[in-house]
Amino acid sequence: MGKYEEGKTRQDLLEELAEFGVNPAIFQAISSEGIRDLIERMREISGSRPASGMGGPRNNATPTLSETDREILKVLLGSTGKISSLQLSKRLGIPLSTIQRRRKKLESDFLEMSYSLRVEKFGWRRVSLFISAQNGRTAEIARELLSWKDCTILVSRTMGKNNVDVAAECLVSGNDALLRLIEKVKSIGVQDVSWSETVEVVGHNQGHLVRMMEDLAKDRQVQVG
Repeated sequence: MGKYEEGKTRQDLLEELAEFGVNPAIFQAISSEGIRDLIERMREISGSRPASGMGGPRNNATPTLSETDREILKVLLGSTGKISSLQLSKRLGIPLSTIQRRRKKLESDFLEMSYSLRVEKFGWRRVSLFISAQNGRTAEIARELLSWKDCTILVSRTMGKNNVDVAAECLVSGNDALLRLIEKVKSIGVQDVSWSETVEVVGHNQGHLVRMMEDLAKDRQVQVG
């Protein structure tokens, strides 16, 4: 038996059988070792790990996002990630080992997680620049902005109204620094540049993300792993 099975509980193994489309209830009388052997043989036949069970892609098959995965995602989205796996386990009534395994894969494949520095605590301001590039110079201007290590945080190529081709998030120390930054952007040969600044975050609403995830689960198959 490979290392993949080490540390798995019997409940984990039964859930993995379910992910292969097998009713685990009919194997209740079989030993855990017997279930491990069965799963290993099923992997050999299918050429992969189970569909929604945090494994690699199956041969020309598109597995579905399991109900357990959806429940974990709902809680994570609602908590913005500020919840421990132990709390998740107690809240959902799912074994901790299952939560840890699935959460790790879901965070790897579906969730973007990062820390954001509260720059205002250090006397800095975060501003967004919206730039209309001259014909054919969008990529060049984006690279130039990204090279400004002293102020640029993020550069994106954009499309939409008002002919905005490049958006950049920058840090400035005050109004004078902002004016100098705008003049510097103009000096590299752009058609136009405007800016905005967030003065207050009113709140966050993750409800639409949960609904989108549920719609995906109903209307299309989503692969995990």
